Formats: sequence, structure tokens, C-alpha cells
Amino acid sequence: STQSTWEDQASTSSSSDGQDEFASVTPEKLGMALRNFIDFATKFLSTKDPLRLSRADFEVLRKKIMSLNLADVQRPVRHRRGQSVVYFTDIWEQPGVFTITMIEPKAGRSLPLHDHTGMHVCHNVLYGQVEVKSYDWDNAAEGVSSVRATDVGVYGPGEGVVVEPERNQLHEVICHKDAGILDITIPPYDRATRPCTWFELRELGPARLEVSKVREDDLFFPCRSRRFDAQSLESLP
Repeated sequence: STQSTWEDQASTSSSSDGQDEFASVTPEKLGMALRNFIDFATKFLSTKDPLRLSRADFEVLRKKIMSLNLADVQRPVRHRRGQSVVYFTDIWEQPGVFTITMIEPKAGRSLPLHDHTGMHVCHNVLYGQVEVKSYDWDNAAEGVSSVRATDVGVYGPGEGVVVEPERNQLHEVICHKDAGILDITIPPYDRATRPCTWFELRELGPARLEVSKVREDDLFFPCRSRRFDAQSLESLP
């Protein structure tokens, strides 16, 4: 089968007005530490149920991904002046088990409020600055649309954000400075069983928050997605 390359994807992903400019990235440019992490996570999770991952097991992976820095990940995009987009680069996917993604929002952009149902997630901020507002479903309130704020923080390089099935189940990411976030999600989204749902937050009174679903077609969220061919990384250390 024909393998795609970063150069192929750059040529097909660039807009006709030339506003996108991708750096050339090859498997060899992925830092050895990142390649080692992929290998470790693949083997470590091969004996686990990703839907029933213990907090202790997730902590092992969280510490390892938080040890990575920008030198370990070749930045795949360069924002042109005036461009305001969120880039998603799929670095690795173990189907049904985990994904590793690089998320690069432009300053002023945000990832709207969304959920991670039944997932463990760790965001490692490699550069820039983001604000994260997290919420949990409020089981004590009437109606499943009620939520409560659980955490608000501003994060820079070397700092991380954690999502677990029992806490910080929904969050919004607001980018204050051009940022790069290395993300591991266990298990990945699945359109059939674990779709990503977007929400709009409403304040109905003191400490009372409700959310309503937003259709993806109605969501104003300028983003571009690129995929790295996993076959190019078959030979891991």
C-alpha cells in the first residue's frame, strides 16, 4: 500500500490562498524520547482495559508523557501572521486503546467546551500559554444538563492538565499565547460509542450552570487536521 508522507499531506492540506505553511516532518525527526514513549505505552496498555484503567496505571503514563518537552516533538506547523486556526496533528493511534495528538492553537483561539466521556486524558503544554476551565456533571442537580465548575487554571511549558472519568469530564481550552499541547487520550474518541460532544455553557444563577449540546455543523471552530501514517513508525526502539 502507498504510505503518505508529511510532504504529501502538506500539499493536500494547504489552502488555495497559501495561508498554511507546514514544516517537513519525517519519522526520523520525531525525538527518540517520544518514540520510546509510544513503544512503552503500546506495551503497557496491551494488558489493560482502556475503559477500566486504574488511577495508578494512568499516573504511570502521565508522568512519562509529562517528561517530554518540545525538543522531543518536531513542530509540524508554523502559523502565518494574521492566521487564526487550531491545528491537530495525529502522531500515533493504537485503535481502541490510545491516541497521541499535537494540538497547536493560535493565540486568541479556543477549543470550545467538550466532553471526554469515560476517558483518561493528559495535556502536556510544550510551549505557549493556555487557560483551561473544567467542569463535572452535577448529579445532585435536577436534569442531566447541570454542571459544576471543578478547576480553572493557566498553564505554561512543563505543566499539564488531567481529565479522568470521574473528574474534569468537560473542559474548554482558551489559548493566550500561541501554544503546543501534546495530548494522550485513553481510549480514543469513537463516533459510534464515544463521540466528542460540544456544549454551550449558560449561567442560570449563583453556582448554577447548565449546558446544551451544540451541533458540530453549527460550531464555529476554525481548525485543520493532519494525520501521520502509523506505518512509518512500525520499527520502534
